[in-house]
Amino acid sequence: MTAAWFLAVWAASAGAGGFEEGMAFKRAEKFKEAEAAFAAVVKKEPRNADALEQLATVQGWLGRHEASIETWRRLLRLAPKNDDYRVGLARVLYWKGRHDEALTELSRVVAGRTRRADVFSLRGDVLAAAGRPEEA
Repeated sequence: MTAAWFLAVWAASAGAGGFEEGMAFKRAEKFKEAEAAFAAVVKKEPRNADALEQLATVQGWLGRHEASIETWRRLLRLAPKNDDYRVGLARVLYWKGRHDEALTELSRVVAGRTRRADVFSLRGDVLAAAGRPEEA
């Protein structure tokens, strides 16, 4: 069996726009293709949280911040207590320069008594970028 045969069989089994196809594109750093694959999954399964999370992530990486913010918010409507989604939203808000909104989202996570170092690190970055390093 050749590599081309294996790839053809894999592509046929994954189906156009499948979640695993999106993950393969993401691992290969083909983010536009990954976005398209995850969007196709979400179109078929609008409440697929795994596909929505991956879609929001790659949208952010592609600099499509407004789309990413909306996707993270969509996830939070499905699971309002999910800290991972809230941190994802805060990270993209930070990248977009919307520091106060990012801090609001991070405050909600911190209020839940998180001990996650990544949350406090991101909070410090946002505070520094907002011109409030003394609070970091």
